[in-house]
Amino acid sequence: MKMNIYEVRKETLRLKLKAPDDYIQTLNENPEAIDHIANGVGSEENITYHATPDTIECLNVNPSSHIHDWMYNFPEYFETFEEGMRWKKLADDWFYENMLTQINASWGWAFRQTRKVRAWFYYRMVRIFGTKSFWAGKKKPKDWREHREFFI
Repeated sequence: MKMNIYEVRKETLRLKLKAPDDYIQTLNENPEAIDHIANGVGSEENITYHATPDTIECLNVNPSSHIHDWMYNFPEYFETFEEGMRWKKLADDWFYENMLTQINASWGWAFRQTRKVRAWFYYRMVRIFGTKSFWAGKKKPKDWREHREFFI
C-alpha cells in the first residue's frame, strides 16, 4: 500500500536518504507533486506492477521508491543515450542504497537479512529490466537510433 506523502517526507528527511536537490525541494515545498508522480514500487509499464508490494517484510520502502520514480521522470531530456544511462544507474544505485538505509534503521532486526535480500532483488530488477521504463515519455537524445536495440 502506497505510503502517505507526508510520512514519506518525514522518513526521507529523518534518514537523510540520497536524492537530487530538486526532489528534496519539491518534497518540502509541494509534496503532492511527488505523490502525483510516484507510484510505489514497480513500473506501471510492466504487467507485474500490481503484484509488486511496496513493503519488504512489513517495511514500506516508498521513501526509497519515490526518489527512484522521480529520478526516472526527471530530467526529461539527455543530450546523449550514455548520459541518460549514467543517470539511470545513479537512480538505481541510490534506490538500493536508500532501501539499505531504511532497513538498517528499522525495527525487526530478525528480518534485516531477509529484507536486504529482497532489496537486492528489487535493485537487480530495475538494473536489468528498467531501461524501457526509464526512457518512457522522454524526448529521445540525438544518438537514440544508435541504441534502439535496447527497445526492439
